[in-house]
Amino acid sequence: TGGFSANGVRPYQNNYLLDGVDNNSMSEDLVSKQSFVVGPAPDAIAEFKVQTNSMSAEFGRSGGAVLNVTIKSGTNGLHGTIYEFLRNSDLDAKNFFDDPSSPIPPFKLNQFGFSVGGPVMLPKVYDGRNRTFFFFDYQGTRIRTGQTFLATVPVDGWRTGNFAGYNQIFDPNSTVTDASGNSTRTPFPNNQIPTTRFNPIAQKLLSLFPQPNIAGSTSSFGVANNYISNPVEPNDTDQVDLRIDHKISDSDSIFGRLSYSNNTDNPPGPIPPPLDAASFSSGNFINRPRNALIGETHIFSPRLVNELRLGYSRNRSE
Repeated sequence: TGGFSANGVRPYQNNYLLDGVDNNSMSEDLVSKQSFVVGPAPDAIAEFKVQTNSMSAEFGRSGGAVLNVTIKSGTNGLHGTIYEFLRNSDLDAKNFFDDPSSPIPPFKLNQFGFSVGGPVMLPKVYDGRNRTFFFFDYQGTRIRTGQTFLATVPVDGWRTGNFAGYNQIFDPNSTVTDASGNSTRTPFPNNQIPTTRFNPIAQKLLSLFPQPNIAGSTSSFGVANNYISNPVEPNDTDQVDLRIDHKISDSDSIFGRLSYSNNTDNPPGPIPPPLDAASFSSGNFINRPRNALIGETHIFSPRLVNELRLGYSRNRSE
């Protein structure tokens, strides 16, 4: 998933840095355990370092690990990559609750993208050399996961008000209260609720339930877990990184980077739409992480260097 534990603490207590600036979301994703804002594409990473103890004084905040990731920069030559990674359910094992006679629930992951970096062809102001470089990458991720759900749906008898064989059902309109305040009710004959007592709205909702497709379990209280479904959960992510490096002089350099991604996850419900509220469009989870920085390095002498970095980070979820 999206997080890891170090030193026995939660993923939220790690310190995530991107090009040396804060990349912490300040809230943990309880599903994926992800607590960073931007996770760069593999082909965008120049290097990374994970420290779990004996960190220097420049690092704070963390009771867990410090994970520092650096984005690639452009070079004098034009270089790039293009890739496509595919994983599907052909070699997957079945979920424990899946019907052994049915096909494996579908799963497909497509991870694709490209990266390119090189010099910016501006006038070569200083001694005929390139001073400005760029790096750009894009990655798209498309995940389709078949989820396995067990649910309870009405059996045929329930749809017509027939609850014979289950606990006694009493007519709420027959309530009689005696002088002592004790109330009694008359049971429905044969545990059959007349269809004339059905609410029209309830009848409409009842018709939207699918029929049971497995036996489920039966008790005097009713039937449970008699419907199994494998709806597909779509999860789409598009992300980019853009970095510009410029050497002002032999002792002064500056760079800036912008990283962002858009993620949409539409988790399905166990009952097909439109009945299951989790399947409505309002059930979409939309994440829009952003991380940007500008950094300047100045060499005062062979023994004195100053580095300044200003960062902006945001994770907006809807």
